[in-house]
Amino acid sequence: MDIGKTHHHVAAVDGDGRLVYSRRVANDETALLAVMAEVSTHGRPACWAVDVTTGLSALLLTLLWRRQVQVRYVSGTVAFHMAAAFAGENKTDARDAVVIAQTIRMRPDIPVLEPTDRLLAELTVLTGYRADLVGQRVATLFRLQELLTGISPALERAVDLNRKGPMMVLACWQTPAAIRHAGVDRITALLRRGHVKNAIQVAEAMVAAARQQTVTLPGQRAAAVVVGQMATEILALEQRIAAVDDLIAEQLDQHQLAPIIGSLPGMGALLTAELLVHTAGMTEYDSPAKLAAHAGLAPVSRDSGTVSGNHRQPRRFHRRLRHILWIYATASVYAEIAHRLGWLELDRALSAAELEQLSTDVGKWVTQDRALPEVIETFGPPSLWIGGTNPFCPKTLAYTTAEPGHDLTCFHLWNDFADTPAGAGLQGVHPEPVVLAVRHRPGMFPDSFSFTPEGLHRRPTADQRSVAFRSTVWIFHGDRARYASGVFDTLEAALAWAAEHQVTGTLAEYANGGAYDITVSEGRFTPSKAHHGTADHVAAFGPGLRHFHLTDGCQD
Repeated sequence: MDIGKTHHHVAAVDGDGRLVYSRRVANDETALLAVMAEVSTHGRPACWAVDVTTGLSALLLTLLWRRQVQVRYVSGTVAFHMAAAFAGENKTDARDAVVIAQTIRMRPDIPVLEPTDRLLAELTVLTGYRADLVGQRVATLFRLQELLTGISPALERAVDLNRKGPMMVLACWQTPAAIRHAGVDRITALLRRGHVKNAIQVAEAMVAAARQQTVTLPGQRAAAVVVGQMATEILALEQRIAAVDDLIAEQLDQHQLAPIIGSLPGMGALLTAELLVHTAGMTEYDSPAKLAAHAGLAPVSRDSGTVSGNHRQPRRFHRRLRHILWIYATASVYAEIAHRLGWLELDRALSAAELEQLSTDVGKWVTQDRALPEVIETFGPPSLWIGGTNPFCPKTLAYTTAEPGHDLTCFHLWNDFADTPAGAGLQGVHPEPVVLAVRHRPGMFPDSFSFTPEGLHRRPTADQRSVAFRSTVWIFHGDRARYASGVFDTLEAALAWAAEHQVTGTLAEYANGGAYDITVSEGRFTPSKAHHGTADHVAAFGPGLRHFHLTDGCQD
């Protein structure tokens, strides 16, 4: 079925691909039931298929699932490419419906849609609504910044408009003259009623910026009216977003997987809800590898003829799902960046002497296997706890001072769910998370860790570590040139040289060593054919790393 807002188009084909039914039907329960009955007269359908899974098809899908009919999802991208396999260039609802029907006849790999439970359906609505509200807030904020710059550039520079305090002030006073007239005391009183932190500092900054400008700019009066309305609208949007967040948290409390996912570092209520929504409650994947492939985290092969072992980033993947997993993976790195920028609110701040003593003692302390309770008993509560309280999941404990310039000493702990017989309940590999490594030394990232015996046991082998730490060079090979004409330590240096000389050719990354041997040792290529590893195969083997095509010194 080709899905529409008010009407759908139904097309049915038999096993030989002959069209046996085609009709336009209203998106109405009575009409849809009538069409299902008519289609059944041509024989019980093997399955139905739709090209939309949002609210437009909700009524149809519910009726089909109640009749225990198999429903498959033919995405718009698949339908578009499949349409090229049929004669003609017409684009009509009837033809689209036939293409969808022919697609599920010829392709048994098309995914099956399963009924969505109540919790996931409600989370889908709430997360989508929240995304709309955030989009409205961002668009309004950008327009407000533009208008405020037209009133007073100094005022726009002086405050962070992503904060509640400046927005409350702009909702009341928008021009430099009005802010000067209001004064520090009135603005401070307003901010304190709104429970704004650092109310005095915000008020003083805005008044000081207002005193820098005494002239009135063209269009200021109208712009001030619009800025006041926009500031009020943004404050209301923030309240609505907060209310939706509360509803999402309430729904998550009822989902059985929410405590497990939420215990992962960086996975708050919103990311947990979005992950459940975009993965259908984690039911669409048979293995972690399929989840990684759907999120675009697994490389895809690009081999041809005797050239093998080439991998590139995928182009078709679930972008929102990859964004969620990327935020989760980089949460602990954000912690150190946030601390250096002064954004991090610590649960406990150590003195400089305490941090130095901890970094000195921990090297000997990790020579034995340690568990989470021993970390707390020896070094006290952490400055920052990354990861939930679930004892079966990994977490990171960080210790530091209130001084942003000081490094974090991070204890990386690991645990996982153990394989247990059915009905035995959840158990961990260890009773409590165990310490694998502590990052406490300055210098290069790989050299800053001390490992426990358990960490050394689980540490990747040298060949596996070489994927991340093996040094590489960049080699330029000009078009129609017989030999390479440039070797560079960094990509930046290579691109600068290419731009300077306006050369045309290929810039490729190579690891130190033989491309075939390195790729096999890192597990990126597995010999599986008779010619793999022969002299000709090794001589023609590509590095499978990054490469760029340059034209006149610029990337294509």
